Amino acid sequence: MDAFSWTPPGPTDSRSPCPALNTLSNYHILPHNGKNISLGQLVSGLRVAYNLSTPLCYILALTGLIACGTFRFVGLAPSWTLDLENLALHNRIEHDASIVHADAAPHAKYAPRQVDPTLYHEFVASCPPGGMTKEDFVRARVRRELTLSKPLNLFRSILAASEAVSAFDRVRDPQTGTFTKEGLEAWFGENRFPAHWHVPDEVQTVRSIASETTQFRKEVEEGRKAAQASI
Repeated sequence: MDAFSWTPPGPTDSRSPCPALNTLSNYHILPHNGKNISLGQLVSGLRVAYNLSTPLCYILALTGLIACGTFRFVGLAPSWTLDLENLALHNRIEHDASIVHADAAPHAKYAPRQVDPTLYHEFVASCPPGGMTKEDFVRARVRRELTLSKPLNLFRSILAASEAVSAFDRVRDPQTGTFTKEGLEAWFGENRFPAHWHVPDEVQTVRSIASETTQFRKEVEEGRKAAQASI
């Protein structure tokens, strides 16, 4: 992203299991320390970097603040902000069967924020020579969900599907229409925008992501059931 410079997080910077928001902080679109992020900053960052519609920006930002934010008074002024690390609070927005993050330990308050090396390398290694299509993302989700002792509930399966849809639609290579191996390494491994990436031309709306998420989730469910039936 030419207009911004990428800087990796320092030891005291706050980061989450979410590559989309981590990347915005790494590019200083959100505060680089990842702390005390306001509603306005979240909405502006999502709109500027990912070309999301304003209603979708507010839905995503408010969901994060309601589930994981902190409300307090600074003097007499109310303050409602988000530290990225709190997005790792288990089973708020974070969920088991993340593509590149290990599941939370039993009874743990927080899930791991760091990428799991084994999951990450398995995911990257599954990338075909021409790059990952959305169907490849479906297969990756199926493989990950098959490791669970019980399926994700409805809410979290929708979250998992919408995350995959958003990542593919907003960060895939604009030249090939796929998520290349180099792109996977940049986005999931380093939380940076891939080479040749630019802000998507088409606005992602509430309606478009809802429709794509529904179809993606349906394909994951069908794939998971077919895999279980063949065991």
